[in-house]
Amino acid sequence: MKDFRRIICTNKDGYSIAFGEKSFSPFLLVDADGCYEASNSVTVSENTMIDGGSYQGSVASVRNIVLTVADISNYVENRNLLYRLFKAGEAGRLVFHELCDGEETKRYTDYYVEKIGGTGKNGCRQYQVSLICPDPFFYDMEDVRVSMAAWISDFTFPHAFRKWEELGHRSDVRLQDIRNDTATDRIGISVSVYANGAVRNPAIVHVEKNQRLQIGSKNNPFTMSSGDRLQITTGTGNKHLYYTDVATGTERDISQYLTEDSEFVQLGRGDNTIGYDAESGAGNMTITITYRLRYAGA
Repeated sequence: MKDFRRIICTNKDGYSIAFGEKSFSPFLLVDADGCYEASNSVTVSENTMIDGGSYQGSVASVRNIVLTVADISNYVENRNLLYRLFKAGEAGRLVFHELCDGEETKRYTDYYVEKIGGTGKNGCRQYQVSLICPDPFFYDMEDVRVSMAAWISDFTFPHAFRKWEELGHRSDVRLQDIRNDTATDRIGISVSVYANGAVRNPAIVHVEKNQRLQIGSKNNPFTMSSGDRLQITTGTGNKHLYYTDVATGTERDISQYLTEDSEFVQLGRGDNTIGYDAESGAGNMTITITYRLRYAGA
């Protein structure tokens, strides 16, 4: 397969256009400025009578993607297609799909439409579409799922049963290494805890960062019964603790059980050894972790 670069934009109504570099269909992708950039806003404080300044911190800057596309016929109809897709101020999703030197990349970022401009003249007319991405990162298309403690199937169908055959086994892995080779830190995870029996004061830990998310304490204990579920999310702007009681079928927020020294465990660059524990009943916990890697650029 030949190398290519394609950008697919979809608005909240589900309307979509694919912009490619190989042919007019009906638009040709001329340029995609802002997709490869990784910009940070660095805060430095200056001190009286001291050379230079002191580094305070940095955050990734808002991403501005400017698409330049062209058409060579059906100008009015094609222009209306752009207006239909890129409605001023509305949200959409941009998927960056590229094949280069045999390596295929497909990532997405969400945007808001800033403006559309065009030349409106000559045989090949060009348009520029400015998109603002408040979250400047690109993301994988799918989540990664890791089972730390779960029941593992030992056979697949078609199957002939034998007497006393073991259908599966429990994996009691208490530590799991998650490798993050992207250039970004602070990647949130989603932790699903299923209780196969009584569990008291469960915890999730990050070994390298010496972080611990502790739910329940000696003075404010938290317990789970068989069949109960706990959902933990640690993403930026999405830090939650939800508990589902199997006896009543109700879900409720349990942030009041989070200890004061707890930290919402996130993935950093490199190795991330994630583990779990409990004051009692750790062997009754079935743990599944899901996460989605993010990237500084497309």
